Amino acid sequence: MLAGLITVLLIAAVAVLAMRIRAQFFQDSAEESFAEDCAVLSLTVIDVGQGDALLLRSPSGKTMLIDSGPDSAYDAVMQTLAAYGIERLDAAVATHPHLDHIGAMADILLSVPVDTFYITDTPSATERYRQMLLALQQCGCTVRKTEAPMTIAWDEDVSVTVLNPLPNQEYEEINNTSIVLKVTYGDVSFLLTGDLETDGEQLLLAVYGSKALRADVLKLGHHGSMGATSDLFLDAVRPRIAIASAGKDNDYGHPHYQLLERLEEHGISLYRTDLDGNITVQTDGTRVIVVP
Repeated sequence: MLAGLITVLLIAAVAVLAMRIRAQFFQDSAEESFAEDCAVLSLTVIDVGQGDALLLRSPSGKTMLIDSGPDSAYDAVMQTLAAYGIERLDAAVATHPHLDHIGAMADILLSVPVDTFYITDTPSATERYRQMLLALQQCGCTVRKTEAPMTIAWDEDVSVTVLNPLPNQEYEEINNTSIVLKVTYGDVSFLLTGDLETDGEQLLLAVYGSKALRADVLKLGHHGSMGATSDLFLDAVRPRIAIASAGKDNDYGHPHYQLLERLEEHGISLYRTDLDGNITVQTDGTRVIVVP
């Protein structure tokens, strides 16, 4: 009983500390803004519950949807697109075939024109995955298989590099086949890791080294699970801001309290869709502003 009480108190203390760090950053961010005519790269992590859906908007107006969340996320994604006046997508990405990442993708593909769709060779026997493949046939968009390292030609001022999955690599865990993107604009980089776990992180460190992985903003792998975003990975990436896409009161305990401790020890500000809703990060290539 005593051990259980200690655990509860520890979780509460970590949560309060994380909230305090985030509140301080909110205050700092609220004092800044970009001019209306400023060329800005925006990343919106959409609140889709327990899943992932990210929207990139380039300084020139190019758009990219990365994952779609579960099948219940269709409305949230479509409402976000509508809020930004987006009626077509220049690119869409399915990081890997788990349902909390591609569940709504078929419906979105049949609702919004997409120029180019990026996908991995990782198969799935689920009905939603099959529906996504059928929708790709029907929508007529260009489909490209990703194999790292490669560059996605998206916006001439923004570098989008595929770091994972690696060629000729056998993965035991589907999460580690996730498409990992490094998006760079000016001096600022975002690292978007899908559901990458510790084994996948170690492989990227071995292949690329720390410098290639460094980023100012990190979308936490696997919704902030205990088995992702290791200390070694954080030492390499050295982000200032981390974002966890997780459902409110989810059954998995995401983001895990041990990860919250790791982020605090590294001095990283955390934002969470389960607490903050949609989270938008903007950069002019030098400054970074978070708008939850």
